Amino acid sequence: MIGTRALADFYESFDSGVGALHHTWNSDNIQTGGGQLTLEGDSGAMQRPSGADAGNGYGYYEVTANMSADVQGPAVLLWPGNDVWPGPEIDIVEVINGTPYGTLHWNNNGSDAYTSVFFNGVDETQTHTYGVEWSPGKVEWFVDGQSQGAITDRVPEDYAHGGMNETLSVMNRGWEGGWLTVQNVSYTSHDYGW
Repeated sequence: MIGTRALADFYESFDSGVGALHHTWNSDNIQTGGGQLTLEGDSGAMQRPSGADAGNGYGYYEVTANMSADVQGPAVLLWPGNDVWPGPEIDIVEVINGTPYGTLHWNNNGSDAYTSVFFNGVDETQTHTYGVEWSPGKVEWFVDGQSQGAITDRVPEDYAHGGMNETLSVMNRGWEGGWLTVQNVSYTSHDYGW
């Protein structure tokens, strides 16, 4: 079987610091080493959001991570390429009330609106592989290769189809003192024209 790394258009293992996620904030709260990235306090790292074509478009995004239990703040997400929020944002994994979930956000006349898919029975303190498939008209979430659900309403278009790309981001808001450890992130483009 060919691994994710061999197939990916973008792969970051954090063997050399933050690597491709070089747009950071509060770097004193970011530790790297041993092939992983750990965020504590209010900190984050992402691909640079420099315009509608920044980051990546339709495809499969994957992260191997674990995070603090029952604490809001740690998240792995796809942030709008133009760095304007509220906007099209796809959360690969976050936690609320002890349950990890994925969310699709959109701009609703200047306010944030969203729909979520909950990953019931998943222990976010254990290392899992979280994935999201972003395709025309559909966003579907996966944990360890198993579908957790999909959303087909208000799915944004990527840059190649008249919308905006997304930048990979890992962050810990630090609201409740949580943490996030990420072993790798990847993106694999797909041709949805077939």
